[in-house]
Amino acid sequence: MTLFRPMPAPAAATGAAAPLPGPRRFAGATVEPDVAAGQAVRWQRLAMAALLVAGFAAAVLVAIRLLPAPVSRSWFTSALVIHVNLAIGVWLSALLVATWRQRIGGSVLGGRVAVGGAAAGAALLVLGVVFDPAPPILSNYVPSTTSPWVQAGLVLYWTSIAVAALDTLAACALKRPCPPHRREVVWSTLPVLLALGIAIVTASRLPADRALAEVAESLFWGPGHLMQFAYAWLAAFAWIRLAGASSSQPWMRAGLVLTILPAIVGVCIEFAWAPGTPSSRFAYTLLMACGSWPGPAWIVIGLWRDRHRGRIRTSYPARLAAVVSIGLFALGMLLGIWIDGQTMTIPAHYHATVGAATTAWLALIASSKTQRSGTDAGAGPVAAIVYGLGAAVLVAGFACFGVLGVARKSDLIVAGSELITRLAGAMTGVGAACMVGAVIVIVLPRIVPSHRARRLPAGLWGDR
Repeated sequence: MTLFRPMPAPAAATGAAAPLPGPRRFAGATVEPDVAAGQAVRWQRLAMAALLVAGFAAAVLVAIRLLPAPVSRSWFTSALVIHVNLAIGVWLSALLVATWRQRIGGSVLGGRVAVGGAAAGAALLVLGVVFDPAPPILSNYVPSTTSPWVQAGLVLYWTSIAVAALDTLAACALKRPCPPHRREVVWSTLPVLLALGIAIVTASRLPADRALAEVAESLFWGPGHLMQFAYAWLAAFAWIRLAGASSSQPWMRAGLVLTILPAIVGVCIEFAWAPGTPSSRFAYTLLMACGSWPGPAWIVIGLWRDRHRGRIRTSYPARLAAVVSIGLFALGMLLGIWIDGQTMTIPAHYHATVGAATTAWLALIASSKTQRSGTDAGAGPVAAIVYGLGAAVLVAGFACFGVLGVARKSDLIVAGSELITRLAGAMTGVGAACMVGAVIVIVLPRIVPSHRARRLPAGLWGDR
């Protein structure tokens, strides 16, 4: 079997008009733009379903932390495992794959295997946590339990993401060469593949006599940091779309590539120090602190320049959502500088940075036409702005708890004076309520499949 279908001869050589080339073949599967767009719809629905479930898990976490009476610790850890994996891992990575499918395309077979495996993996993860109580493993970035169902769900999900990334690279290779206005999207596969590759290398290098919790912490520390570059790219890409700019502009393309490039340093860190050592952990932390902001800052400067040149003509709610998202990202960077010890300042930091990407993408989803009726969702961006402002309030509450010295991953808030504790608790509750409410308003009407929406609105990713 040949890898590529033969291209038609030029019209000058045959004396007749050349027929339109048919769909190209890759490993027996057809690369079809319409099919790829349909698969992007499935990835987007998987992402929205994950965010919705993560929102309810977050509500449980906040309620447990603020209740005056103690609640079983297992409830807290179960909600924490579901919330972190779905709100960060599944939600953002599924959006990333949806962007690949819509902008690059891919094979039918690879796309079906990837989206089916990812959905099954996410379902196994949630069902394993709920119906198979097991001791928790509260490692950074990817908390889990000792349940074999949870472990199998994590492996299946991230293997499916790797399949999607490789299929995207193959689809780009089939275009011979990949169109210039798509190459900045191809770059976003780099931190994903590096993170998964480093996870495999780390697993092979870890001693067999280490405790399970220590193994999980060492295994996910490096890959978790590298995935942050992919999520920063996702936020920056959404800012460009919300501003009505083009990601193929040289300035914007340079910013997107600059957001991704620092992830390459992770390979050097992996082989320079043994995984899990203090030097390795510090190197990854320093890499994220120094490398996660130049690319997004470059893009913000470009958007500011276009704004003053009159090139940004999108609606005011879309622009405001972009501003709120950028402000959250900047707040997260500042909180990252102030991290000192294992306090609630750490979740304040990553809720701000992850909340920035979530705010921007909720605004994109809400600004598009509804998938059920095909009518404009005019109030959608306002709900996304409410989400962003709620995230800012939640982050402020977490930061106050951090100042009080409250330990992260704690299910009881007992530190500090009565007044400031109540104030921080109220801010946390109000912020979480705004975030969960906005997610329900935006996601729930769009999560049910409809025969009237076979592909995503073009404005969500743009074609420029």
